[in-house]
Amino acid sequence: MPTRRLSPLKSLLTATLLAAIVLLGLPKPARAGPTDDACAALAQARASLVRMLTVQDPRDVLELRAQVNYHSAVLDSVLGQMSASDPMRVAAFRIPWEAFKMTRERIIIPTILLGARDDATILAMGVQAQRLREMYAIMGCQP
Repeated sequence: MPTRRLSPLKSLLTATLLAAIVLLGLPKPARAGPTDDACAALAQARASLVRMLTVQDPRDVLELRAQVNYHSAVLDSVLGQMSASDPMRVAAFRIPWEAFKMTRERIIIPTILLGARDDATILAMGVQAQRLREMYAIMGCQP
């Protein structure tokens, strides 16, 4: 008895249905929690700042500064959300975070904008790196 072939549309629908059945039976990936969101935003803000130390084009510096500000705002928002559920961790984190932001905004970025990248690098890789390690430890981030 010859086998009957499905039309291309029926084949596509059958494959889609089988894929849906398989996917629905698989466990869903866990949604990142607030500490994961905080770690990601912190890492992204830091990476943008470190990249600022190496670029030469002033437009790139300004774009990276906007990225630093964006990821910092995301982190501040996550901290606000965490305040109710984990106030002790947030309070401990805010101490180095506020010092980190102040040093970055008042000293490091203006120093970069003035073209003194070596001086900015010393701060970014010195005291700021220590603060970053401290914040990672408080949040339980994977460096």
